[in-house]
Amino acid sequence: MHERPTPVSALSTGAGSGALRRSRVFRARLAWAAGLVALVQLAAVASPVASRSASGEWSQERIARLVEEMPARMRAHRVPGVTVVLVARGAVSWSGGFGVTGAGEVVTADTVFQVASLGKPVFARLVELLAEERAWPLDEPLARWVGRESPVAPSELLATTSAADLLAHRSGLSFDEAADRIVFDPDARGGWRYSGAGYGVLQRAVEAATGETLEELAREHLFDELDLDSMSFLPADPGGHAVGHDRSGRALPGTAWKMANAGSSLSSSALDYARFLLHISPSVSPSVGSTGGSRGQGGEWPRVLEPLATVDAALGLAWGLGWALELDGAGAGPPTAFHWGSNPGFKSFALIDFHRGLGLVILTNGDHGLELIEGMVAILDEEPHPLFGFYMLHPDD
Repeated sequence: MHERPTPVSALSTGAGSGALRRSRVFRARLAWAAGLVALVQLAAVASPVASRSASGEWSQERIARLVEEMPARMRAHRVPGVTVVLVARGAVSWSGGFGVTGAGEVVTADTVFQVASLGKPVFARLVELLAEERAWPLDEPLARWVGRESPVAPSELLATTSAADLLAHRSGLSFDEAADRIVFDPDARGGWRYSGAGYGVLQRAVEAATGETLEELAREHLFDELDLDSMSFLPADPGGHAVGHDRSGRALPGTAWKMANAGSSLSSSALDYARFLLHISPSVSPSVGSTGGSRGQGGEWPRVLEPLATVDAALGLAWGLGWALELDGAGAGPPTAFHWGSNPGFKSFALIDFHRGLGLVILTNGDHGLELIEGMVAILDEEPHPLFGFYMLHPDD
């Protein structure tokens, strides 16, 4: 059982609320402002907070500063709603919600957002579990899973490309936007090239090999097992979910996913995604891992921390099974695993620092969300993160 944070209650508008109900726009604006003010006032009691030290805890002072600065930062970036969950020592240690969903509801840690590419690490974990269950080799060609003549991909790709290649974006697959098709370049294999198309190929291979859909497999092996009730690759009812907003702060039309997509369609609350982080390593510690991992000074690391492809040597970035990796500059400790999500109107970020035993999840419903998230992480964490220099975290530069 994971610790559930104390929920932040929605505030009543009090006297005159009948008049406010006649103006949805005014009600939404008031709820946003009220929610932000309330969260500033309630931050000290929202959930237990410990002062951070070398043992790996989050700083109460830094959290208080974040809560104080969030209203101004959200206004500056035109982001209506944000939710944050922090984990430490193998449990959720703090959570907070800021602003509104877009429909006048106050955001909490249970609010469901589109998390886009944060689905890639979830899918990677699902593939790991299936490989363990069915004795599928992650490092051998997919033809071992589905046969060389399967319609899921060209035979040359199936004969030469492994699941690990696809999860680490080193398969040689890319999407040609001009031609509107997936391109396989065997000569590019081994080098890193971000490829959502590769996740699509692996999804089709997994579905073909099991005879089940992605959503069915994820629910059976992850969502139901871990009580991740909000998490879905094919959300059925987006009615109560956060609404995405463009860079000017205008609400965007809702997206109704007609089919599950391992790389982009995941929806989740921040609290459930934090529980997924704890599943990756229950103590968020290098001493707790799965078989087949790398070994550091603290013990065996989970295999997700094994660098499979170099991404940016200057920034110390690599890629593993589903996760981007920020390498320890001294080479003595385990990498920090991270990923981001970017769908229209939604930006998100998750990080696991195995060396210090810390993790965080931040979900936003605004197109300026990644800029907001970078500043939030800088407030929360005294350690600098070169990963924010990575070009993919600055899509509009």
